[in-house]
Amino acid sequence: MIHQRTHIRSAAHGVIRAALAAGITVRQASPYDLGRDLMPCVFVTGGDGSAQVAGQSLAREMMLEISIVDRGTAEAIEDQLDALQAQVEIALAADPQLGGACQSLHLTQEKRAFEKAEDVLGEALLLFRVVYGTTRRDPTTLT
Repeated sequence: MIHQRTHIRSAAHGVIRAALAAGITVRQASPYDLGRDLMPCVFVTGGDGSAQVAGQSLAREMMLEISIVDRGTAEAIEDQLDALQAQVEIALAADPQLGGACQSLHLTQEKRAFEKAEDVLGEALLLFRVVYGTTRRDPTTLT
C-alpha cells in the first residue's frame, strides 16, 4: 500500500520528466546527493502537509518541492534557471491534477540561492500547494 503523497510525487516526476529536454536529469531525491556531472537537474520531493476531517474523509494539503539546480557563469546562471523554471511551470500547469493523483496544485512560492565555486551553482526552489483527499482510515484511497 502506497500513501497518496507517494503517488503525487511520482506523478509530478513523470509530468516534468516528459516535458523537459533531453540531457536534463529529473530525480525523486534530495538535491544534497547531487553530483556536478548531473547538472542541470530537477528534484521532486514532498514537503510539509496538513489534514482536516471532513466527514469520512480527510481534506489534505501538501507542499510539493521542485528544486532546479544548475551551474554556469555569473552572467548566465539566472537566465538558465529561469528557462528551466518556465519548462517546469508549463508542464505542471498543463496537468494540474497530475493525471488524477490530486484535486489541484498551484505555485505558491519561489526561492533562489547561489553559491560561487569554480563556477556559479544556482538553485531555484519552487513550492507548489497540492490539494487532495483520502478516506479517514486509509491514506492510500482518494476521495
